[in-house]
Amino acid sequence: RLQTRSPLGSCATVLRRWLRERARPSRAREKVFTVDSPAGKQWPPMDQVGNPMTPQRCRDLMHQLHLQEVEKMKQQRSFTMPTVRPGDLVEVKYELSRSQQTFAVFQGYCVTVRNKYLNSGFVLKNTYDGVGVEQLV
Repeated sequence: RLQTRSPLGSCATVLRRWLRERARPSRAREKVFTVDSPAGKQWPPMDQVGNPMTPQRCRDLMHQLHLQEVEKMKQQRSFTMPTVRPGDLVEVKYELSRSQQTFAVFQGYCVTVRNKYLNSGFVLKNTYDGVGVEQLV
């Protein structure tokens, strides 16, 4: 802190920051939090701890998290998931309102299927009163 005089005559305290004079060693290896994976490997790998986050490393981390979430969802599911292919006639019952317990049913032909882990889905197409309707499920 430095004491300086302002033009009005009163003392003002000025805070001044000093730059580091020496490089400080990284302590990233001491602060490693690991996630137990079902494969038994330590994640993240110790050779990558303390490295800067690169786009490739971000993609790898997200991929591992998606795989873990998919496995968790499969274990929680009480039924076997049917395989849906383009051209199949599919009927989907979905909830419109939880408070009123109302449901709607949509029946249509499967047009496309997206297999993207948790973001998987398919598109159903049908006609009602001569108007083509598509439903993304």
